[in-house]
Amino acid sequence: MWEHEFQELEKISKPLMYPEFEHHKPLDARDAMHGGRCGPLVLYRKVKPDEKIHYVDFTSLYPFCQTHEYPYGHPKVMTCFEGRNPEDVVRESYGFVKCMVLPPTDLLFPVLPVKVRSKLMFPLCVPCAENEIRECDHSDLERGVVGTWSTLELHLAQEMGYRMLEIYEVWQYEERGKDLFRSFVMYCMKDKQEASGWPGHVKTEEDRQTYLEEYERKTGIQLDSENIVKNGPRRTVAKLVANSLWGKLGEKPHSKTTKFFVKPDEFYTCITSNENDVREIYMITDDVVMFQYQKITEFVQENPKRSIVVAAWTTAWARTILYRECRKLDPTQILYTDTDFIIYSQEPGQATLPLGDSLGELTSELKPDDHISHEFVAVAPKAYAYHTLQGDGACKFKGIRNNYTTQGAINLESMLEMVEREDHLVNVPNPQISRDRKTFELKTVLDSEKIARLRFDKRVRHGNTSVPYGYKPIGSHGALK
Repeated sequence: MWEHEFQELEKISKPLMYPEFEHHKPLDARDAMHGGRCGPLVLYRKVKPDEKIHYVDFTSLYPFCQTHEYPYGHPKVMTCFEGRNPEDVVRESYGFVKCMVLPPTDLLFPVLPVKVRSKLMFPLCVPCAENEIRECDHSDLERGVVGTWSTLELHLAQEMGYRMLEIYEVWQYEERGKDLFRSFVMYCMKDKQEASGWPGHVKTEEDRQTYLEEYERKTGIQLDSENIVKNGPRRTVAKLVANSLWGKLGEKPHSKTTKFFVKPDEFYTCITSNENDVREIYMITDDVVMFQYQKITEFVQENPKRSIVVAAWTTAWARTILYRECRKLDPTQILYTDTDFIIYSQEPGQATLPLGDSLGELTSELKPDDHISHEFVAVAPKAYAYHTLQGDGACKFKGIRNNYTTQGAINLESMLEMVEREDHLVNVPNPQISRDRKTFELKTVLDSEKIARLRFDKRVRHGNTSVPYGYKPIGSHGALK
């Protein structure tokens, strides 16, 4: 096997290539940093006459997470757990834990995220997810997965039936608090809320006073009535600032670096350094060479202004908050989830999620008294379409702009055909602006096309619904507890 082939294989399935050595490596908090739970659970739903489909999202989810409790200070690193029950170790810990867990087999909506095939999944059996096996026949030992998670998610996982098999390392934080980012978030949210203007239902002076008092009661933020004026740019900046801090703290320290050389000796020194991983070399002119490289991990110096612990804890809060909202529903109601929103169905007698206007509360993405009617279809993460009762609709497909040119190719009908025929491909015109690597000039590529198709491999498909990899129902059990 050539080295470049091995490196590609390593990218796809690095954690599963050396399972017998995985637990020997020290805990790395970056292994606990994951994105959101993104993707469909149901590919197609024909809405019944007495059924409604709701589309709700969180108001500023990540800033809301930053008002919650965080660990801080230096952790106590623990690696010896002889004679202790793994369940008790996790239950008594606060921070990050590297451990082996055994997922239950009957949970339709799993808790713990795992990277499989370079994708974030929530499987009950990793070998099944890795090999796309529909029916699991693996033993408990084979299903056990080694990973690093925050105790936020591990405590929730214990509630949902996950078993802790073995503990390898714990970062235990003795200090914790809710005030790390609260003042910053409150400042940004005050600016954003004031720039949003008065809500539509606020008409009279009495309504205004009631709104101000209610908002302060719920959030602790005291709005200034004279500053409440609709201002789109101001609102956008406030929202951007509020959502950027945690991500900045979690930046990777070894990003690609580009340098230009005119002196051969300096270029030779850089290219032969054991600290650099060479990426690209271009001759710009006869006298200038461009050199792109990354620092090898062992030689990367951490920036003291970054904190992967804070960033990973923020994403863990986001997944936990989303899960606890979904837990209020029957798992068969959930059609689609993303980092900060849920699309779910509701028939008579079924639960509905409460709505509000304050920080962290759910709000409807649809007009008042409107809901998704007729049909809902989803073919991939960030690719779905629907029509609403009031005649509105949406069609979203990641990487494809929704415009006059693409509407004829990507719509609810074409997505439905992808669901019905898995081999159905749609070529979509996708003009792109690219930069020439050598001259750095921008150019428009008009003949570029994107192939749209069904991409559903994070769960096991059963008709138009799905179950997680490794799911084996025991009797009728399998609902969220």
